[in-house]
Amino acid sequence: MFKAHASQEPRPNGEAYINHPLRVALRSITEFGVITCDGICAALLHDSVEDQASTLIRIEGDNPTTISPDSWSSAALGVIGERFGASCARMVALLTNPDFDVYAEGAKEAGDTREVVDIKNEAYFRHFFEISEADEEAFKIKLADFSENALSIQNLEAGSKKDKLCKKYGPVLKEVIRLLSAPETPIHVSETFLNRAITIYDSCYKEALSDRASDPRDTQS
Repeated sequence: MFKAHASQEPRPNGEAYINHPLRVALRSITEFGVITCDGICAALLHDSVEDQASTLIRIEGDNPTTISPDSWSSAALGVIGERFGASCARMVALLTNPDFDVYAEGAKEAGDTREVVDIKNEAYFRHFFEISEADEEAFKIKLADFSENALSIQNLEAGSKKDKLCKKYGPVLKEVIRLLSAPETPIHVSETFLNRAITIYDSCYKEALSDRASDPRDTQS
């Protein structure tokens, strides 16, 4: 993990990128109850294929330039499978975002008239909750990752970047709160996370999404 992210650009706040997967792993354990070795390894490696596929290939001793870039992700997942096992690799595969730019290009070519950013946000929303249907443990890691980003939005200054992230994360956070607040939900997380999510949604996202009358805890909506 350290080798994979060592050369990566720092986080927007200037800290070393490696701090992010470390915090995601810690949150996965403390707030979401991920305690299996496979799950913890997947949390630590959740961004490695998405951000550093070629680096993972090099770590294994192969040359990524001899492989089609379209195959880098599968080759990088193969490295994780060899080193950490098939279960870990499967979760990392679920946690790896698809190329939303390619998705948006295809949608536009098919006649979708929406703005590209709106198409990509919809694809992000769909992918997010596909994880919940595929694997509960992977979804908890995704929630830990999501909380690192969506629940720190209050630290950003007002402006176009914050507005863009509100439109991306807001609908997802609203659905996360609805899902986790439902009495029949099979996914159990700490009250600390849920209360923090509700507080930040109310203070940072509701107004930006122009849905102040809509309460995500209303499971009938």
